[in-house]
Amino acid sequence: MIAQATNLEAIREVLAESHEGQLIFPQVVQRLLATGVTSYFVDLLRSEDVVYLADNTTLTVKMHLPLAPVAEEFSKSVVVAAIRAAQKDEIRYPEFMRQSTAAGVVGYWAFLTGKKVIYFGRKGEFHVENFPACRLFRTRTAEHLNSRACRFEITGKQKVASRIHATPLDTQSKN
Repeated sequence: MIAQATNLEAIREVLAESHEGQLIFPQVVQRLLATGVTSYFVDLLRSEDVVYLADNTTLTVKMHLPLAPVAEEFSKSVVVAAIRAAQKDEIRYPEFMRQSTAAGVVGYWAFLTGKKVIYFGRKGEFHVENFPACRLFRTRTAEHLNSRACRFEITGKQKVASRIHATPLDTQSKN
């Protein structure tokens, strides 16, 4: 079965908006799942996304996001810090990619149906990030009226297990 052209165009649109920093990760996930995407692999060395659909088709999209060279050493702590900043909507995709390449991430695989992302380093190092448990809220702003979004906030001390809270984006003030 071949993916419908409308789905492929919708996928390209989501990726372009994400690369431009217009979307947060939960919006990307929701919109890609709606088009039949089960996972996607981001290759930071080749600057491309490979999207895998439920009908066993794939789509490769060249990234038009300028990327810095990937650092030689993988830093899990820097990767996790970038993930947390993105979850709190402190950074968007372009800055997330800058921090990821600085952390030595050569690629990552987002398993949408499996609800996890695996980040890879040059020497086989990796970090697995499970999607935070989150109830998605409808936003009230016009630009997000047809999508769902949530903002993740990490609370707690380093030595204590953190709790993740999801709150509507439009009711949170930026700190």
